[in-house]
Amino acid sequence: MPQNINSKTSQANIKNENMKAIFSYIASSDGISRAEIAQKTSLSLMTVGKVADLLIERGLVTQAKPATGNAGRRAGMLEVSDKLFILCFDLSTPKFRASAINLRLCSFDSLTYQYNDTLFPEDNLIIFFRKASSFLMRHLAEKTLIGTGICVPGEYDEEKDTIIAPRMKELDGLKIADTMKKSIGFAPNKIMNNVTAAALSEFSCLPDDKKGSVISLSLDGGVVGCFAIDGKIFPRRSDFESIMCENGKTLGAVLSSANSYDEDTLCHLVVSSISPIISVLCPDAIFMSSNERNFSESFRQKLCELISSKAKNTQVIFENRKEYRSEMGIAEWIRNEKFNEMGNKIENRFI
Repeated sequence: MPQNINSKTSQANIKNENMKAIFSYIASSDGISRAEIAQKTSLSLMTVGKVADLLIERGLVTQAKPATGNAGRRAGMLEVSDKLFILCFDLSTPKFRASAINLRLCSFDSLTYQYNDTLFPEDNLIIFFRKASSFLMRHLAEKTLIGTGICVPGEYDEEKDTIIAPRMKELDGLKIADTMKKSIGFAPNKIMNNVTAAALSEFSCLPDDKKGSVISLSLDGGVVGCFAIDGKIFPRRSDFESIMCENGKTLGAVLSSANSYDEDTLCHLVVSSISPIISVLCPDAIFMSSNERNFSESFRQKLCELISSKAKNTQVIFENRKEYRSEMGIAEWIRNEKFNEMGNKIENRFI
């Protein structure tokens, strides 16, 4: 949940953080009053009221009509608008995906396209974006799009509009934003490494006392990960695949032949590879995940317990993801940019 605003933060950032904090409480509830938000955030009722009014004015929040006829306007419960959405594209696996995500950061509809090896790489991308265009138009009949983002399997070079050494080799050299613009009619607001985007989503889920340093590790299609230290993500430290295990093999090689090891041995090898990183970083939390490799519940539990025994006071989480955290991460980035844009246009509206 959002934390109280730091008095040392600049006035501009205070406005933005006020909006994010207040909106977060509205988004996490089925209806909440201004008084309840003021109590939870330690902000004044006047500040909460002004922020709420702005969020309503911009269409991000709605106010339910009071049940009684004599209740004042501010007695109404605040809810997140269901009329706005974010469109996110995930190109990080051969099954391309477009997701419509609401302001609560929940996907309410999606489209998938399986990469076709018989077609040229650019043709695959064009076909996917054209299908996504029809998908988008269907939702625009009832809702308003506030931003789009693309998750890619590698670092994105904005100047060249290409992915640097993509983990999905078929995307090497393709113009990502330009292809989307030609196919749909506009370019994305943000293109981001899917590992970084997933880490953003994971980081936001942590309690405040676990946000000092975080390791995010994906065990799919090559072992990739990144670090987050004091809220800053270091995406270029992303190749964990070549880290050596104590049996002399790389972590990527060990996981590629995971079925040849018993669970205890596999857990021990994985931990032996990441222990040096844990020792240096002393993380508050470690996120591990897998979409493609369906690790058993017993393996995930053993691995978490073994890491926890070596990293005291570290929160360890390993999930076979059922939702696409990278999409949620880039959607959250776009949503936050919306708040920043609103805050930059406001001068003395908040106290």
